Amino acid sequence: NAGKDSTDRLQKSHYFYYPKNPEPTIGLYAIRDDTYKAHFYTEGSHCGHEYRDEDCWGSTRQAKHTPPLLFNLLVDPSEGYPIDNRTEEYKTAMISLQKVADNFQATAVFAESQIERGMSKDYMPCCTPGCSPFPSCCRCNKLPYSLHTSPRW
Repeated sequence: NAGKDSTDRLQKSHYFYYPKNPEPTIGLYAIRDDTYKAHFYTEGSHCGHEYRDEDCWGSTRQAKHTPPLLFNLLVDPSEGYPIDNRTEEYKTAMISLQKVADNFQATAVFAESQIERGMSKDYMPCCTPGCSPFPSCCRCNKLPYSLHTSPRW
């Protein structure tokens, strides 16, 4: 591998997390490798108030974490106990994760949001492209069953 950039190898062993509606101005929510996960942002999700971690409650707003929250997934897979940012473990793990995160974000290209386009019949799939009058002409007779009945397996 002499002279070969190891960035691809690094990025394949890391996972990058974004919210359901990513924004380039905010960027990456979290990054993980096989051992650690760092949260730059957290936001409520599906968890109710009976769940111990308040950051996961559905009513919790987006929060930026400076310094990032860091979890050892081998010891704490539920991400309930962040590693103290004053420890050597935190500092060593964050140097590595931050480097990969910075490189990833510097090269990431955001596509146009398909969700923000809204709903329109113009975006409906059509089995007869180019037919008229669209979309009422779209007839999908290629299926072995009607879309209104159960499939016959």
